[in-house]
Amino acid sequence: MFPCQPTLLIVNKKFILINTIADYRFDKGILVDDILSFSDILNLLFEHRTRTDGTPYRAADVSRATGVSASQLSLLMSGRRQNTSLETARAIIGFFDVSMEILTVKTPEQAISMIEDDSRTIQLRSELSKDLSPRALRQISEIIEWVIEKEYAERANRPIPPPPDFSDYI
Repeated sequence: MFPCQPTLLIVNKKFILINTIADYRFDKGILVDDILSFSDILNLLFEHRTRTDGTPYRAADVSRATGVSASQLSLLMSGRRQNTSLETARAIIGFFDVSMEILTVKTPEQAISMIEDDSRTIQLRSELSKDLSPRALRQISEIIEWVIEKEYAERANRPIPPPPDFSDYI
């Protein structure tokens, strides 16, 4: 499962724990009516991200790799469950190797563009993977994700998140 630490914010002298997709979107200042539902995003991921042989992923593949149950995936994909923990969202989105910023897109076209852009990153990563260990690739991925989150925080005049902790890698 992909690691996820809830983020603690201080707003108007109150602590706010960002622990769900809705919290994440709220933190980004995004109104729910302005963005794609998590269900739409999941369905686009399953439709546009495939295995290396071109065949589509199945819910069972995602479930096995992330620890998210197939029934929970089904509820999220159908829209019967609108919100989930940020940890679950990170695990699913991480499986497809797409940035968490996909949760902020407004149109299917934007989501598809982001999925395809990240696909190019995967190609670069696969070229790098010939020479780097999976552990090193995870570290690179964590650094890139932190840089993206840092950029968004700076643009929104929010506190910059702490950089990844690699002490367990040393």
